[in-house]
Amino acid sequence: MDKFDTESDRKLCIIVSKGTLDGAYPSLIMANAAAAEGIDTHLFFTFWGMDVITKKKMDKLSVTPVGNTSMPIPQALAPMPGMATMSTKMMKKQISDLDVPDVPEFMEMLSDMG
Repeated sequence: MDKFDTESDRKLCIIVSKGTLDGAYPSLIMANAAAAEGIDTHLFFTFWGMDVITKKKMDKLSVTPVGNTSMPIPQALAPMPGMATMSTKMMKKQISDLDVPDVPEFMEMLSDMG
């Protein structure tokens, strides 16, 4: 098997299949890092992932705590009314505190990088 020795061999395709904040950010961050390293990077948006690039929905992505065991709340509280809104606000605040761009700005940055 040939080794990938040339810069033109460095390619990455990421499939974005979730239209949630916790589904969108890992893909956007990995794509940004790869593009910054000169890797030819493509994002493929499928099914609910289309919400990430739909202008009417990209600002309204949310986090669903139900079934998300990595959330720092007891799973018994996750289905309660208002928990999705609270979880979304908490995640957006943490993202903002870390100076990570919001989804529309991230998409614009990636588009500008090529």
